[in-house]
Amino acid sequence: MRGSLFGVGLGTLFLLFSGCSHKEALTSSYYPSYTKDEILLAGKYAFKSGKEYEYIVDSYRDRLEVTKIGVGFYVLHHKDYLLKVEEDACGTMATLEAEGSFGVEKTDKYLFSQSEHLDVWEKIEYFLAEKNREFFIKPTKDMSTCIIKSEFENGLIKKSEKN
Repeated sequence: MRGSLFGVGLGTLFLLFSGCSHKEALTSSYYPSYTKDEILLAGKYAFKSGKEYEYIVDSYRDRLEVTKIGVGFYVLHHKDYLLKVEEDACGTMATLEAEGSFGVEKTDKYLFSQSEHLDVWEKIEYFLAEKNREFFIKPTKDMSTCIIKSEFENGLIKKSEKN
């Protein structure tokens, strides 16, 4: 009896720690008519619109790597964001990954709240939307090569070549 309870307890503890070992959140958003450069520019503005030195932004051709470093209760904490963009003929798919950690070596991970992701997306969309403001990013994507496909374009039922 004791052996089986010990095994169940040990298994539960193992599942708890193995399930909590990877702590990152991933959200995506699609922006039709926008190029990847325009989404990355809006992402830069979104992170730089707060305090001047709050975020460290590294910009690359297809992603933004953003870090926020702070100290709370004498503990160093990091918030790392990765905004990846993939452009197609009709627009751009943006994916935001977020990961938080404690300490200099970033060994202890923690989860972000969903509201932090929504805040970043709202700031990006703020710089893309035209709402009686002086500054916004206009879509400049050439939509002449864009072909919107639906599941009915090729047909749901394939005809047999023999019949």
